[in-house]
Amino acid sequence: MIEFVLLDFWYPVSFSSGLGRRPRRVTALGRDLVVWRTRTGRVSVLSDLCVHRGGALSQGRVDGERIACPYHGWQYRTDGTCALIPAQPQRTVPPKARVDAYPVTERFGIVWAFLGDLPEQERPPLPEWPEHDEPGWRRIQGEFSWAAHVDRVVEGGLDFAHGPFVHRGTFGRFAPAEIPDFAVDAGPWSARAVDSGSGGLAWFLPSTTLTDLDLPGGRQLILQAHLPVDHGHTRTFWVALRNYATSRLADGVVGLMDRMVLWEDRRVVERLRPELLPFDLSDELHVRADALQVAYRRRRRELVAGGWPVVGDPAGVGPARVLPSPARRAVRGWVHRAGR
Repeated sequence: MIEFVLLDFWYPVSFSSGLGRRPRRVTALGRDLVVWRTRTGRVSVLSDLCVHRGGALSQGRVDGERIACPYHGWQYRTDGTCALIPAQPQRTVPPKARVDAYPVTERFGIVWAFLGDLPEQERPPLPEWPEHDEPGWRRIQGEFSWAAHVDRVVEGGLDFAHGPFVHRGTFGRFAPAEIPDFAVDAGPWSARAVDSGSGGLAWFLPSTTLTDLDLPGGRQLILQAHLPVDHGHTRTFWVALRNYATSRLADGVVGLMDRMVLWEDRRVVERLRPELLPFDLSDELHVRADALQVAYRRRRRELVAGGWPVVGDPAGVGPARVLPSPARRAVRGWVHRAGR
């Protein structure tokens, strides 16, 4: 089940390095997909649902450039068309014998699938990260799971002000609470902001963030590509680059620190209410330090208002409800609505 996610975007589904010829099931946007690599190395993402009797292709096997269903052996090409029906090999394969195949690309060591039906020339772009292909950076990667909706997870990576409070066990103990005013450089598919005290943050629709940290020894860049699994679960593929301590021996310490930061975020993010971001900006109180998150919410809202396809119903995303207190009888202008 998924209640509100944008369609017609590139979503991460796997790391390239961990994907071999053994099919893998991935749940994305509340639907099951199968991700597999052909004998010649091509990656394919198909609906994990054989058109014949509903077999899970992820339980099948890769046969050269095809994947075979485990139930009756129907073989599918990377474009989703059926190439062989073993029970009647001499007969013509029916034109309807096909499953949905999704455009695929590999970038930053991540496999991205375009989940939607827009033609190529109309598709939004992938995230931009030029440093990934530059020399002088040491790369590590990992996966992380959240019991939270993807939009809450994304906003956790766009917050300049939470460091001293959420991350007191790691970098937050040295971070100032005061956030100077900053400008947001926003475009149709992404936005960036720089805080003079801590570095830069950016988002790329639908669900990727980039953190640029200025550290005493150099810079660390962390890309977090978030996959909405279903309404209450998110899977994150993170890649971290650093231009300091570039020896492999430092990977363990740096990776542990990055995971500790994620654990600290998860403890808070998984308890945020309501579970989905309120669709109306007035349903939560915003200040200037929230400008990057507000830009993210506003752009999503603009797309939906313009008819952009979604999974779920945005109208069902409401504000948090609380029990009324006595002060509500005398003071107007409460943000959270009272519910009985």
